[in-house]
Amino acid sequence: MAGNKLIQTIQNMAKTSNGENINLLFGEVTSISPLRVKIDNRFEIDEQFLILSSLVREANIQIPNLGNIVLWRGLEIGDKVRILNLNNGQIFYIIEREGV
Repeated sequence: MAGNKLIQTIQNMAKTSNGENINLLFGEVTSISPLRVKIDNRFEIDEQFLILSSLVREANIQIPNLGNIVLWRGLEIGDKVRILNLNNGQIFYIIEREGV
């Protein structure tokens, strides 16, 4: 399957200098406060192990005469996300939402 080959290629390319693997995972946001993400329908990770990229944090801009404009929204329950698993499985870095 093409998706599996892509994941395998990314995993082969994403070895750190000390040989640690960086894995691409997929998850779904199950709770916002506290933040929890279910990974590959197998297990849930809570916010103490999650790092959020700026693409999944709400970003606003203030424009004169228009007010506060939301550039992109933060995470919501049900969002599908792409995640990098780092530091021997101890850190989960949420890269982006899928389909946005």
